[in-house]
Amino acid sequence: MNTEKRLNILMICPRIPSPPVDGGAIYVFQIAKSLSELGHHVSIASFESELHRQSHTPLSKYVKIYSAKGNFKKYTLFSFIKSSLTLKPISVSHRMSKVIMEEILESVVLDRNIDAVLIEGIQCFEFEPIARRLFRSAPIILREVNTEYLLLKRNSKVESDIFKKVALLLQSYLMKFFEKRSCEKADAITTISSDDKKHLIQLGINPDKIQVIKAGADLPDISNAQRKPKSILISGTWSWAPNLSGL
Repeated sequence: MNTEKRLNILMICPRIPSPPVDGGAIYVFQIAKSLSELGHHVSIASFESELHRQSHTPLSKYVKIYSAKGNFKKYTLFSFIKSSLTLKPISVSHRMSKVIMEEILESVVLDRNIDAVLIEGIQCFEFEPIARRLFRSAPIILREVNTEYLLLKRNSKVESDIFKKVALLLQSYLMKFFEKRSCEKADAITTISSDDKKHLIQLGINPDKIQVIKAGADLPDISNAQRKPKSILISGTWSWAPNLSGL
């Protein structure tokens, strides 16, 4: 690759996407790996989650990781109260600590210049003002893994517990407002499906700034594998409600 086209790319992630053992981690891991193999210099700024398997090793051969322990503890009643008072989705108000992320990003500033910032997932757009201040000339690109407010709305429809149903519906409204505002502020947006792009356009987002980039993964060659007729293998993280709903 022409060295003049190599970029210093910063990916801001909610958690370290390594090892790539679930859908979210696989998606971000593959993006980071592919950008590195194209010749770019990739850095990841991320929280360390106590709720997920975390290891720098599989990813550190491709990127430089800047991380610190985050708050990935389970939601409490206080978390929902805080979300309602701040008018921010609970996944943002409870886990996205600006203080911790600012310390992580300041470490990046001391180490290297950044040409572009990829914000992985809507929750991390909470850090957009910090990124704007620290990396003034870098465009901010929001990578929308899902249209998050729609997931919450769908979960509320299938939830039988009335209190959880109301809580999910409230969170969907808070997320819709947060998601729309974030997409309006982003310099560019990528989605992994044309359906997600369509939903963002329906929110009033300029279609010219949205690009569909499908998720990828390295898969083994199974073309000669023995198969059981009329059988389906489904792999997923079953603690995540949309996966169960899809099943």
